[in-house]
Amino acid sequence: MVRVNPKYKNRRRPDWGITPSEMANKMTSGRFMKEQREKKSKAKRTKLFHNIRRVDRCFEGESKIFYDKLGFKKMMNENNILTPKTYAIVDRKKRLEKFWDEVKELDTFVLKPDRMSEGRGIRVLEKTDNPEIWREMNGDNISVDTIHKEIIGHLNRMTNNRRVRGDRNKVFAEERIFVHKSLKDFSIYNGIVDFRVYVMIDQKFKKKEVLYAKMRCPNKESGGMGNTAKGATALFIDVDGVVKDSDIFNNVTTKYKKTNYSGVKMPMWDKVKERAEEVGALFKSPFHSVDMTVNEDGEVVVIESEKIPLLRYFMDAEAERITNRIINFAEEVLWK
Repeated sequence: MVRVNPKYKNRRRPDWGITPSEMANKMTSGRFMKEQREKKSKAKRTKLFHNIRRVDRCFEGESKIFYDKLGFKKMMNENNILTPKTYAIVDRKKRLEKFWDEVKELDTFVLKPDRMSEGRGIRVLEKTDNPEIWREMNGDNISVDTIHKEIIGHLNRMTNNRRVRGDRNKVFAEERIFVHKSLKDFSIYNGIVDFRVYVMIDQKFKKKEVLYAKMRCPNKESGGMGNTAKGATALFIDVDGVVKDSDIFNNVTTKYKKTNYSGVKMPMWDKVKERAEEVGALFKSPFHSVDMTVNEDGEVVVIESEKIPLLRYFMDAEAERITNRIINFAEEVLWK
């Protein structure tokens, strides 16, 4: 209860611009209290974020791999972990013609910038009868001239990330993965259904464990792409591989055929989980995600990985739980 001296309750204070009585009403309003809670929550998350960055700096030697798709693919190949084949790479405008000569005879391939995230710049291309026109995942046509202009734009884009700054931007063409028949029901447009599996150091700080995953399902809104940033829907999957209606992400829901899939055990989950832990063991970082899918032959294909996934995508309680374990790991293992 905010008390106001009756003598001054109607006298306007120049520093507030309102009277004490009006200030008292404002401070006890529901909106004001909500704003204060949000400020405290934001301050707490900011503090936790900076502590995480302190931990991140301890792994600068491996950080670059998480921001370098080609570097990550090379590491997977060196450790005999299946990843999409790389057909060709271009890093200069003057080498674009040679690059296109290497890929234009392919029936289909995926075009990717090396440094972009959230699906930006990715094109899944399929040959048509016209050599100057290619078909995209959603059925739209795109000209070779437009593709070339996009590639040049990616090569010329400034790289601000300090971990890769100074390196030349690259664009590469890689194998298009067609998913296993058991996963096709989750997709349209023959899109790539993939798993983003979150791997974290265990409570005893001895090994990596899978926390949960989200299965990213292409739909009409995403144009057949599996990126949630483009509109694909994510199904929340618990550690046992079972689809749950509720999840811990604040930017996605399990609305995609929710009534059909809730409680369903994901096919191939045991193989996916095992491979995610195998990839996690290669890195010292206490928390990261691994993107993977299952090809037509039933083999788990690792696509890429992300270091310390953005905690703003998690519910507050889950973000805090993850952060606290990372900080405890740092205090007991790194900074003791």
